[in-house]
Amino acid sequence: MSIAKAGQLMLVDAGEYVSYQIIGLYRVLQDFDPTRVLAKYLKVHPEERENGRFNGYGYMMMLAREGWIEPVPHANLFLSTNYRASGISFDPQLGDSE
Repeated sequence: MSIAKAGQLMLVDAGEYVSYQIIGLYRVLQDFDPTRVLAKYLKVHPEERENGRFNGYGYMMMLAREGWIEPVPHANLFLSTNYRASGISFDPQLGDSE
């Protein structure tokens, strides 16, 4: 059992290779077991148990709505595409709370 600890920063990502994406940076507000909370989420959304049907964004919204996590405003430094120094970019407001 892995517990997300209150106060811990949690980077949420999904996918692999071409579909890889960073969902966001969150602060854990209270200790919780993500797998146990997922089981609770899937009871309400049983159709998402099937491969390819899981809505990670819905799960994340539930975590935020129920007070487990909150988004953390942060900046993003993108280092490059194809190892080109000219590809570096900086976004000072990525992840600002909506």
